[in-house]
Amino acid sequence: MKLKKLKALHAVEYSKDFPKQKITGIEQFANVSDVTLKRAPLNTLEGVANTLILNAQHAEQERIKANPPVYDRAYVERADYSIMSLYSDYKEEIEADRAAWADYREERKKWRKCAHKFCLNMYPIDRANFKGKRAKRSDSRFCCETCKDAHHDAIKRYKETGSYLPRWYYIPALDDTVGDRTRRREYATETDSLEKEINKNRPIRHAPLKREKPPVYPVTTYYLSELTNEEIKAKKLEKYVDKMQFIRGENPYNSRRVRTPAGSVLADNFCTIWHKREGM
Repeated sequence: MKLKKLKALHAVEYSKDFPKQKITGIEQFANVSDVTLKRAPLNTLEGVANTLILNAQHAEQERIKANPPVYDRAYVERADYSIMSLYSDYKEEIEADRAAWADYREERKKWRKCAHKFCLNMYPIDRANFKGKRAKRSDSRFCCETCKDAHHDAIKRYKETGSYLPRWYYIPALDDTVGDRTRRREYATETDSLEKEINKNRPIRHAPLKREKPPVYPVTTYYLSELTNEEIKAKKLEKYVDKMQFIRGENPYNSRRVRTPAGSVLADNFCTIWHKREGM
């Protein structure tokens, strides 16, 4: 029986850059969609190829199931606080002169590694640990109840399959399964939409404003108690005198320095004149 070849049936948007033309040769069998290839009938080359690939992958899975890996150090379920983290934190204590290297051995006795094969966590068994964490019992074996249940599940898997590892870790998935998962969870989109989705939960950091320094003006200070009435008029300071009289009149207290009545021009008051720069 002569097998047929699948052709692309999806609609094409033609434009000036991609004008419509008659496609001949093997190009007419290109760009077939993934779903069409997956559902190819058995009377096509693609359908026969799918069957051969599926049978080969099933045979590979059965071969791995017959002789599974017992253990793999690369597989880790939990590593919240490993021995390297403990060492690094205690090293900071030593560098800060709060401890010495001779104390590390004693501190290490206060900690224990979780007994679960796929957990790297360290937990304290002595309340006098340098981190001040809540200690577990000295006869405890696991860092938490989750690791305890996972440990029993790993032993159960070993009795059933001969491997402590979960089956999904060492058995490769079928190409159809991977393709279905990809089409269900991934889709093509514009770059702007991707950037917007990536930056959606990021805090907005505004650039600091460059504030110009305020101008510095020359200052002249006049003590009204040291000026005569003619000098006040010559320097045009009458408005400050009137202001001082009004304020001091509302508060009838004598000046502490010259003991003159409140509101007097000779009171120990002064005014400061700010002169702007030329052109301001």
